[in-house]
Amino acid sequence: MKLVAKKLNKIGIPLFAFILGLTPMFVITAFAEGGATGATGYYTVYGKDYANYAFVYAGYYNNVAYANAGTGVQCDPITNKVPSGYMGAKARLYNSSDKLVASTSFVYNSKETNALNSDFASLNPAKASDAYYSYGITAAYNGDGYTQYYTFKSPAQNP
Repeated sequence: MKLVAKKLNKIGIPLFAFILGLTPMFVITAFAEGGATGATGYYTVYGKDYANYAFVYAGYYNNVAYANAGTGVQCDPITNKVPSGYMGAKARLYNSSDKLVASTSFVYNSKETNALNSDFASLNPAKASDAYYSYGITAAYNGDGYTQYYTFKSPAQNP
């Protein structure tokens, strides 16, 4: 046991200090991506209250720039639930020239729930010199089909 302690003191402590010194660099690298959520929109359809929003994440993974957009919708207040198929969400990703660069199809809630997120609209690789924002669409069952609502645009993010 004493031999292990001596080796740890000779090798382990400096190694631990070196690794600990590198830890902030890893943390900063891991969280260097930017994310933003747009303002929340509210609407009522078929007696149900909803809230929607768009969000975007941009950053680097393995030194490659990427951008992901998503759209969320939920019942308001959140404790209410809607039946299967009442909510839909579609993500759309735009660049700083207001050009649509990625989008998804609508996804609908498959069971009774109070919240739904779209699939990610992803651009990989993205241009490191560009900024990206999310501008989604949600759908609410109106008794005879769906009424669609645009989200507010999210703030733009650079990778």
